[in-house]
Amino acid sequence: MALTLTEKFRGEFAGEKMKTFEVTSDGSTTTITAGDLDMAYIKGVSVTQKADLIGTGTWNPSQITDGNEEVDDVTVAGAALGDFTKSSFSLDVTDLELYDSPKSANTVTAHLFNRTGGNITLNSGTIKAHVYKNVGFSTLSGAYIVFGPALVATDVFMITVIGY
Repeated sequence: MALTLTEKFRGEFAGEKMKTFEVTSDGSTTTITAGDLDMAYIKGVSVTQKADLIGTGTWNPSQITDGNEEVDDVTVAGAALGDFTKSSFSLDVTDLELYDSPKSANTVTAHLFNRTGGNITLNSGTIKAHVYKNVGFSTLSGAYIVFGPALVATDVFMITVIGY
């Protein structure tokens, strides 16, 4: 099996087996079978990220005119297209809209968009980008879990499985 499963907890929930595993991917397999978990049937699964991925940088936005935006790339080791992101800025953004998205491997782009009706200039501050890995499963049947969109080498996450 190309996914490494390390059991962290086992117990019972409503008369059924409940197990929690740390999962490490080598990037070549995206399926876990009930047999891999020492179960005959998988009834439910919860997937969580093991740890946040965070990147920071100094951002000194220039004057942003109404209807325009300023962007900045933040390096976040492990970030990938399809991951979920959330950014913050260390200063008041003065009614500007701050949003973000993964740009490429290890890079998140933060955007400050101006819809205020006037020009706004911010001082230099710290931009922080948080990445939440998209390791959600795309298919669950009683026999297997398929993760999507795709796992890459070194992805580490936790799964809690209920079954029998």
